[in-house]
Amino acid sequence: MPHRRLLGCFDGHVIEEGAGFPKPKDITISAPCHAIVTIVNHEWMHIRQELRFPGRAMRAYVESYEIVADCGSLLLGSPITPYLERRKKATGREGCTSDELDAARYALGRRR
Repeated sequence: MPHRRLLGCFDGHVIEEGAGFPKPKDITISAPCHAIVTIVNHEWMHIRQELRFPGRAMRAYVESYEIVADCGSLLLGSPITPYLERRKKATGREGCTSDELDAARYALGRRR
C-alpha cells in the first residue's frame, strides 16, 4: 500500500506527497485547509481497511472501498464526505447504508 504524507496547507489548499510523486502535489482545488481533518480521517480509514484485509482491501470492498472510507470518516466526526456526496448527486441515495456502516465499524475495530 503506498504511503502518503500530508504536508499541511499552502495557499489555502491541502498539500500531500504521494508515492511516485517526487514533489508535493495539491490533492485537489476543492480541498480547503479546513478540510484537513476530514482528509486525515478518510485516509486513516484506508489504512484501517488495509489492516483488516492485508494486500487485498480494494478487492475486499469492491466498489464500496471509497464509500466505506467516507462512512468511517463520518463515524469519526468528519463533516465532509465527498464520495457520499458524489453518490447522492448521481443516484439520489443519501448517507451510508447499514452494511456500509457495519463495514466501516469493522475496519475501525468497533462494534455497533
